[in-house]
Amino acid sequence: MIDAARDARERLDRAVSDQFGEVVWSPTLETIASPSWVGADSLFFEGSAPDGEPLLARVLQPAAMIRVDTTAMFTAMTAAASAGLAPRLLFHDAAAGVCVQERLGEEWHVGTLYRFHVDPAAWRASLEARRRFRELAVDLPVVNVFDQVAALRDHVEKHAIEVPSPVDELVGLVEEARGIVSPGLDPVPCHGDAASSNVMMKDGDVRLVGWTQAACMDPLEEIGSILTEFAPMIASPQEAFAAAWGRHDPVALARAQLFGLADNVRWGLIGSIARATEPDSPVEYQRYGHWRLFKARFAVASGESERWMREAS
Repeated sequence: MIDAARDARERLDRAVSDQFGEVVWSPTLETIASPSWVGADSLFFEGSAPDGEPLLARVLQPAAMIRVDTTAMFTAMTAAASAGLAPRLLFHDAAAGVCVQERLGEEWHVGTLYRFHVDPAAWRASLEARRRFRELAVDLPVVNVFDQVAALRDHVEKHAIEVPSPVDELVGLVEEARGIVSPGLDPVPCHGDAASSNVMMKDGDVRLVGWTQAACMDPLEEIGSILTEFAPMIASPQEAFAAAWGRHDPVALARAQLFGLADNVRWGLIGSIARATEPDSPVEYQRYGHWRLFKARFAVASGESERWMREAS
């Protein structure tokens, strides 16, 4: 059995030895995924530079390294930081899956649905930050959630990973949705993952973190991820869409909801793969994956997915 924390620390020490060799790193940010995904794709370490600057080191977990384009991730983080949308990136090694960022002060808090509920200005600010990133000129690969779902399903089959029985039906539905929303809008740079924990918040100000899904994509794909996170707990689908997109558009809303359906299936598969890759991890990856698949199944059972397909055509 591999000690994940020790392995991550050794990877960190090897990657940063030249630039941050004098820093004493300590584990931080306990990962919790029941059913949230707070920090679950990485292990984090904090330290201080010789000049006293607080640092946060991030080491991607093995399951994340399977699916994450770390070059795109760090490119997006660098561009976002330059635009004041993310913490400053001080070091990165794409091959090692390691980076060092500025560590935000204690006045900054991890976004949660509850915090967005009591502070509506914060979730709207997170949408604005995502919109601003979409306007940047960032050289990122073009991806789409449909190809990712297909690739994840192939990985599951190749490695004989056990997944819940409804997965094949849902993957088939995702392929049907692909035919409806394609070819779609021109791809633009996107953060790509609207999980509340990918937002750091302070007095109405926000910084985007995470970035494992960063790529160029149909902007409605990112909006779909936003809908799966915020609707209906924070706002109705119509209100959340209008806030994220800037206007009401029933056809675009339905297309975004189909992207959101595919997003739920993607994360359901990711949860199963992560559990199989890291079976001794205390993080309950599979529970999170089942939660996302439940949301996809509910959309089917309730007839919502069928309605979205009609309205998106």
